[in-house]
Amino acid sequence: MAAENSAVKVTAVHVSIGALAGIGAEHFREHFVIETQGTLAEGADLRIKTSDDPLAPDSHSVLLQSVELEK
Repeated sequence: MAAENSAVKVTAVHVSIGALAGIGAEHFREHFVIETQGTLAEGADLRIKTSDDPLAPDSHSVLLQSVELEK
């Protein structure tokens, strides 16, 4: 996605984690840091919004909301 948009760096990634997604914000952050090593997203600011509503439509999901790029 970043390379396809002529980006030189991913500066921020915004995700939302549902109440029943099965992963907490800090655990997700740990995986993000590991998986982005050596990529354009390495060092990007990870902004996580969590929900505590198990009845929300996306309560089982981790959703990518947006990505900020440096061109």
